Amino acid sequence: KERSVDESGALASELQNTVRLGDPWNEGIVWPRIAEVSLLGALGCGKLLLRLLIEKLEGMKLNACKDYNYDFLVLQATDNSV
Repeated sequence: KERSVDESGALASELQNTVRLGDPWNEGIVWPRIAEVSLLGALGCGKLLLRLLIEKLEGMKLNACKDYNYDFLVLQATDNSV
């Protein structure tokens, strides 16, 4: 598989500029427009679960203007999970 690398830092900049709320010493920092997913490689169905989750997230509209609830989906996974 070919992997993409954010060599220019453009994606990192976009993520850094998203809205965030909270206090790191109390409730923590929350990025309301970023969906975070964690997968482990134990079940052997990570790719299917991720596809289903993306479909579900894309179906969740904020309003009639077709705005999505999330601008980004970030994935934290073990090498064997996807």
